[in-house]
Amino acid sequence: MLIGAGFKTARRLFVHGFLTVNGQKMSKSRGTFINAATYANHLDPEFLRYYYAGKLTDTIDDIDLSIDDFVNRMNADLVGKYANLASRSVPMLTKKLGGRLGRLDEPGRELVRRLAAARESVADDYEALRYAAAIRTISALADEANRYVEQKQPWTTIKTDPELTRTTLTAVLNAVRILTIYLKPVLPVYAGKIERMLKVPPLTFADVDKTLEDHEIAAFERLFERIDVAQVDAMIEESKQGQPAAAAPAQQPPSGEPIREECTIEDFMKVDLRIARVLSAERVEGADKLLKLELDVGVAKKTVFAGIAKAYEPQSLVGRLVVCLANLKPRKMRFGVSEGMVLASGPGDKDIFMLSVDDGATPGQQVK
Repeated sequence: MLIGAGFKTARRLFVHGFLTVNGQKMSKSRGTFINAATYANHLDPEFLRYYYAGKLTDTIDDIDLSIDDFVNRMNADLVGKYANLASRSVPMLTKKLGGRLGRLDEPGRELVRRLAAARESVADDYEALRYAAAIRTISALADEANRYVEQKQPWTTIKTDPELTRTTLTAVLNAVRILTIYLKPVLPVYAGKIERMLKVPPLTFADVDKTLEDHEIAAFERLFERIDVAQVDAMIEESKQGQPAAAAPAQQPPSGEPIREECTIEDFMKVDLRIARVLSAERVEGADKLLKLELDVGVAKKTVFAGIAKAYEPQSLVGRLVVCLANLKPRKMRFGVSEGMVLASGPGDKDIFMLSVDDGATPGQQVK
């Protein structure tokens, strides 16, 4: 229509696919149809911004909000990685070292250089709408900064060499500053707290190459609170209560494929169904319907090629528990050998629904 009317067409569409919850369409009866106001009554909006950013790509594929994955990732990343760096450094510096940064030594400068070297990569991923790629890079850099802290052990050196500790914390807070710049498009409130603690003006990507040395900082502010599962349960319960009662479903004629011919219990016992955890998932080049899954089935690890690529983003499956047909005869494909099958229902393409597993199940358990 735009071309026919003589208007300029868009170079890029800032859109994405649908949002599913726990691998299924949103449901009022299950409490997974959640209003933004209900969410905000219980949880920090920046958690959701970070979770979505960690899944969004430059495609219009659907993304999935897995409640368990959401809780685990927020506690591991926002609390365990980013907040942890500042909470280990700022209180020690303000309470025991006069609240003043020192000078960077060579190991500290090397850490800062490695983090700063990712600036163009992170910026390019943001510009190209590859938010998940940007978050993966930033998360890996945060891991590197946390390893630096573990190696230097400032909580030990503060007792024997305060000035060495000041040097270590100077490097750590310079790393925090760079990570904050990278995260600011996704976590503006978090960035504002870091800026206040470091006593710096609003940070931009142009500030990545600068360093903070011989600089006074402010007192520590709480950055993120660990999510308790009870908060999520309360949010889901409130969502259920806030929805009108669903009308009774209309009677539908029988649907689906006819039930197959009867089998005996001996036939069924030949089938070995196991709980499996998805260790990794990736698209298969040259096969638009296939995902390559690496599964932990407890007693072994198996590679499975599953025709679910149009229904699921690979990142949404990592860590998820699935049901695997573990003793299926391996099948050689041109992409590799498939050593099993994951159980799902639906007619195919985007209408595929993987069977879910209740909490408490562990990889390797038999399905009986």
